[in-house]
Amino acid sequence: MCTVSWVRTGSSYTLLFNRDERGTRARGAPPRLQDRRGVRWIAPNDPDGGGSWIGVNEYGLTLALLNRYDASGSRPDHAESRGLLVPELLHCSNIVRLDHDLNATSLDRYRPFSLVGVESGDVVQIYAWNGRHLTHATHPSDGLILTSSSVDQPEAERQRRSQFDRSLTDRGGFDRATLQALHRSHLPEAGPFSVCMHRSDAATQSLSAISVSTTEVTFAYTAGAPCVGTATPVVGLRRLPALARA
Repeated sequence: MCTVSWVRTGSSYTLLFNRDERGTRARGAPPRLQDRRGVRWIAPNDPDGGGSWIGVNEYGLTLALLNRYDASGSRPDHAESRGLLVPELLHCSNIVRLDHDLNATSLDRYRPFSLVGVESGDVVQIYAWNGRHLTHATHPSDGLILTSSSVDQPEAERQRRSQFDRSLTDRGGFDRATLQALHRSHLPEAGPFSVCMHRSDAATQSLSAISVSTTEVTFAYTAGAPCVGTATPVVGLRRLPALARA
């Protein structure tokens, strides 16, 4: 129950993520600066699972995790939180390292997921784990990358993609303001399939907006449903230069 989209501007990009959760889950803690294996990164925290659903590091690499509800692979009885993968992998300096480390990770202990990886000036990489096999695909176009729903995955994809496609046609392209508006929207009506999702048992709990330029990384966060939530202080990092990334 999440939606992730992005837009590129030259070698910079902005990625937005709506986190949708049941009302019984604890609210996520706002993003904060952290350090692992000598690499600094920014991520919110999931109090229930101990990990995170999204984060960005000082190399400009963003990781975003979505649960998969349509996978038919095996599901471990005593699974670890999928959100633990995000902090475990945010030391990676680029997609090549991410690909290597993810493929070297024992994924049998995790339920199915999709992991989005983004770095500046490149296409989005999407890794999909179905409980048995890890596959890899690319997503080259600005706009909607992935969406998930525990209620009706095909219908959620159809309705949300329709809203993104309509906005692309109306405006002749995407920019950050367009994506922000879409992630706060209730089109065609507030409910289980609107991007800002509302159900009796679940709703969008936060909006993350990560921006990466050639010199800076910022993480803006709205706690609560994007339509009525509260913006928390923006957290920033100086981005490491390309030579350091190599």
